[in-house]
Amino acid sequence: AGYGAGRVSSAHELRTATIKQIEAFAKQQAGADTVFLDRSVDASLLGGFTLETPGRTLDATLSRQLTILRTRYKKA
Repeated sequence: AGYGAGRVSSAHELRTATIKQIEAFAKQQAGADTVFLDRSVDASLLGGFTLETPGRTLDATLSRQLTILRTRYKKA
């Protein structure tokens, strides 16, 4: 019910199928019928994407995964 909005940043232009999957996920998370997503390209992300919606951020980037791995190895 209603509308949602968000922002998707990726390391490169996303394929249409990927955008549709992200939109479906955003709709589910927001409980919205329609979601409007601003898209941008940020090469510093290395790969993957971030999805920012009001009150939430999903970071599925390669740079985030590398940070997690570095943190785990420092603890070991």
